[in-house]
Amino acid sequence: MTDYLLDADVGFTEFHVGGPPSLADIKAHSKWIISLRDPLERLKSCFDWQNPAGGGGIHPGDWTSRFYKSKTGGCFADFRAFARALGKSSETDACASLAHYTLSLEAAKPALPLKDTDGSNHFAKGLQWYVTAAGREPEALKALLRSNLLVVATESIDRDLSQVGQWLGLQINTSGVGHERPGIKHENSLGKEELANLRSALADEYKIAAALKKAARYRDSVDSAQKAEEMREQDDAEEAAEQEAEQEAEQEAEQEAEQEDKEAKKLQKAAEKAAPREAKKVAKQADKEAAKKAAEKDGRQAEKESVKAEGKALKAAEKAERVGEKEAVRAAKAAEKSAEKEEVKVAKEAGKEAKKLQKAAEKAAEQVPGKAE
Repeated sequence: MTDYLLDADVGFTEFHVGGPPSLADIKAHSKWIISLRDPLERLKSCFDWQNPAGGGGIHPGDWTSRFYKSKTGGCFADFRAFARALGKSSETDACASLAHYTLSLEAAKPALPLKDTDGSNHFAKGLQWYVTAAGREPEALKALLRSNLLVVATESIDRDLSQVGQWLGLQINTSGVGHERPGIKHENSLGKEELANLRSALADEYKIAAALKKAARYRDSVDSAQKAEEMREQDDAEEAAEQEAEQEAEQEAEQEAEQEDKEAKKLQKAAEKAAPREAKKVAKQADKEAAKKAAEKDGRQAEKESVKAEGKALKAAEKAERVGEKEAVRAAKAAEKSAEKEEVKVAKEAGKEAKKLQKAAEKAAEQVPGKAE
């Protein structure tokens, strides 16, 4: 775009590498030409443009060696690997952390110590960086959208450059349009998940692009400044209606929240009122359950004690039986021994009596007269 304006000898101020325009810059210029490219395609081109393996590598250094995969290390061999990493957590994956870091705006970049210049800056410098970067005036984008602007999109660049010539009253040669470096290799296939990750990461870029294209239609579609102003007023009315609808929705939501809060308080009071009765009921039931459990416990304990007592009685009976048997044997032996002693005693007494009788007989025989020997 710059080359075409220079060739046509048109005076202009370029906002590109030097930094984004301020609110004062936007108000100071009467016409704006904004170059647009599909955010995903721009990011992919940037990836390939700087990839040493694909013929790029305009920012060699510490970041490049970490970002692009090579024989010595690095994260991403191709754009698909980069897209997949955007769907992972920065907290658990080092390459995912580097991917998210690379797309973060400069003012919001996390700490990532690098030994040299950060070659990732170009990745994040999309539309968001130019018009809504952190710390910018909040009115900058709104002022730009209300300015007299024309959008030149890559997908319709021939037509849009012709409109630039008509708009400025110039004859512009659009032949040889392109932004390509010989030898750069592009990988075009992306999976569903990879596309979803990229679309999510670039959501704000797509919103700003849509807003700029919508604002630029004033110049493309009207024949007079009066009609353009009418279209702006119509859009302002639609925007006001949308804001009013949003406010009404917010009010309805607040009213619903208040009503829900009232219902909740009402239920709470009812619950508090019913709580004592319910508490007594619960306590009574708890007492019943406790008594039941205690009775069951006592029953089980009594059963255990009964079994234990029966065991003790059985053991005692067995012991008594064993002791009785021993005593009976002992008594029998004692009786037998005593009987033997009595028999001996009787035998001795009988022997003594026999001897006495024999002596008495012998003495009597001696006293019988006339008995001769």
